[in-house]
Amino acid sequence: MVESPAEPSLKAFRALVLLSTAARLVFAAAAGLKYEEAYYWNYGQHLALSYFDHPPMVGWMARLSTGILGNAELFVRLPAILLFTGSLVLVHRVARELFDSRVALGAAVLMTILPAFEFYSMMLLPDAPLLFFWSLGLWCGHRLISEGNPRWWWGVGLATGLGMLSKYPAALIPLAPLLLALQGRRELLRRWELAGAALLAVLLFSPVLVWNAQNDWASLLYQGTSRMNEATSFQDRFGGSLLNQLLMLSPGGLLAVVWALDKALRRWRDPRFLYLLCACVPFLGLMLLVSTRRLVQMNWPLPGYVAATILLAALWSETGVWKHRRGLLALVLVPAALLSALPWLATLLEISALNRADDFSGWIPMGQQAARIRAEMPRPQQTFLAGHGYQAASVLAYYAGDPQNTLSSNILGEHAKGYGYWNPPERYLGWDAVYMVYERPESSGNWEQIVKLSSPDRLKSHFTRVEGPQNLTVFRGGKPLRRYIFYRCFDYLGP
Repeated sequence: MVESPAEPSLKAFRALVLLSTAARLVFAAAAGLKYEEAYYWNYGQHLALSYFDHPPMVGWMARLSTGILGNAELFVRLPAILLFTGSLVLVHRVARELFDSRVALGAAVLMTILPAFEFYSMMLLPDAPLLFFWSLGLWCGHRLISEGNPRWWWGVGLATGLGMLSKYPAALIPLAPLLLALQGRRELLRRWELAGAALLAVLLFSPVLVWNAQNDWASLLYQGTSRMNEATSFQDRFGGSLLNQLLMLSPGGLLAVVWALDKALRRWRDPRFLYLLCACVPFLGLMLLVSTRRLVQMNWPLPGYVAATILLAALWSETGVWKHRRGLLALVLVPAALLSALPWLATLLEISALNRADDFSGWIPMGQQAARIRAEMPRPQQTFLAGHGYQAASVLAYYAGDPQNTLSSNILGEHAKGYGYWNPPERYLGWDAVYMVYERPESSGNWEQIVKLSSPDRLKSHFTRVEGPQNLTVFRGGKPLRRYIFYRCFDYLGP
């Protein structure tokens, strides 16, 4: 029996999925949680309809996984890893239906190598479910336009609603099929299924609307006007945004994506290219516009890179880059792979040069020390834990193992993101506390506080007595990784 040309590509894709998923599971088991992951794990420990800075999907996922399997780092991250595997399958399917199996394999390879996807494929962050539902919406939208069957609106609505439960930018999931329908399939816009799908999306998103209505629209305002008002100089905004994307795609990867978009725009009359352009150019254009007002964080453009990756794989296949331009390919893929390997290197090897970028190691001794100090307090059962800033509070809650009695700098009357909505500080009046601040070494050799505590006197105004500081320095590769500063605080007076 003669093997069809598509079969080797399909076999290679299956091997890629299995090996890359296994590798992510190894990382998830070996690496400590980043403070962002610990923060979203805390979402799951304080179940709610939504949260201050993000919708609830990431917290609900964490609670489901850890509630069944336990709180080990692997199980905290497991939902994100499985969802990224699902994203790979969906993107492969879209690329295969639009082009062929070789293009689909190329898109999967790019998603596996580019840091933009690798960084967010193995950590508990809201981007993992967003990426999955964005990919689901991309596939359903393609089937809608290619088949002309309005029932696919339901898939687009489902992806949009669940995507918006993950991150707010998912509201743009329907844009590509809507634009394509306007361009040549207007009958799809006059179907009741479109209205039904829109209603489905709103109903799925309704927990976020209810939570916001109950909390003065705090989350929507924070992600909207508050974020846009975080302006600095134009050089910092645009230059910093560009630097972030150079890190996310690698310099060669960013140039390759720009090249692909330019080539695809010249072929917009081809419905395949037009659909993918509609799925990425408006979103990436929005990110470019935002960069004129504020810094665009590394992960914000991520959904726009999904369709751009398929375009790049298709154009590379068409021009023979995969087979005949190995040098050019290496200039893009090798630096991208090296950037993607940084979390692995920082976690699995004790390389002191990476200490400033290592947010995965050195948390366990901190949690043990906090528990030890708490046990030594006169009233351990009436001693809560507190970390200065949501970063310190989150890792303290996870590694000391008491999220229900861990607070943040909201006990000092300061803003502390989600902690301001969870444990009311007034509940702990008269309690004692173990308060932790942490620092990391600067290149100059000095210490930098992650969230600056202006003075121990700040603590003394909220307790009748404060003892400390008591320092714990954690080393990695023979050099300081992080320094933890503990204060023993007695008789909490309130915020």
